[in-house]
Amino acid sequence: MPSRTFNFVYELNANFQRVLYLKAGPDAMIAGFTGLMQIRPSADSETVITELTTSDNSMQLINGAVVLNLPAATVIDTSACTRSGIVYELAPDGELPFKGQGPIAVYDVQVISPAGVVTRILSGDIVFAQSVSRGD
Repeated sequence: MPSRTFNFVYELNANFQRVLYLKAGPDAMIAGFTGLMQIRPSADSETVITELTTSDNSMQLINGAVVLNLPAATVIDTSACTRSGIVYELAPDGELPFKGQGPIAVYDVQVISPAGVVTRILSGDIVFAQSVSRGD
């Protein structure tokens, strides 16, 4: 099964929380699987900007959904990103899309079944948008 494409806007210095709903069916039955999401400057880069995993609870897999959560305190170094620009993220329920501008990286999400079968279910671009407001 090829992965679905979805782009993200990651607002630096803010919590990154997303719930990604999977199409109903056998491929959505992922409770009990493990998961990994890596963000890199490019697909062929050895540099990992950050990763989310089920082992550290930054990713949760439930039947029908993938839940992603990185706290605002997560240090993100985008200096290895070679692309910069604008990325749009689809908003839920037909709302206007989210827009971010800044360094652009790529990511994918893999799920691993209890039998060890690895499936890449999601991939796309992620833009790191700098926040204007900063706490003391």
